[in-house]
Amino acid sequence: MIVITGAAGFIGSVMAGRLERERYTDLILVDDFTRTDKERNFSDRTCTERVDRKDFIGWLRSNHRFVQVVIHLGARTDTMETDRRV
Repeated sequence: MIVITGAAGFIGSVMAGRLERERYTDLILVDDFTRTDKERNFSDRTCTERVDRKDFIGWLRSNHRFVQVVIHLGARTDTMETDRRV
């Protein structure tokens, strides 16, 4: 199983698409999938599961023995963010 964080972003979605084309089928996509402006980045991606970024640590604790690789592309890139808690 391959985990991709930041999967709703441009780079993460391109990575997921490339892995799909290379016939990797057990993909776990991690991000905030509620953002409709990013839906086009992940809506056509085939994956085993989508995990909300808030739930990822708990999900990983429960599933770590199945994970072969984590590709960490998730980052806070909104330069206008004012809420330091996120």
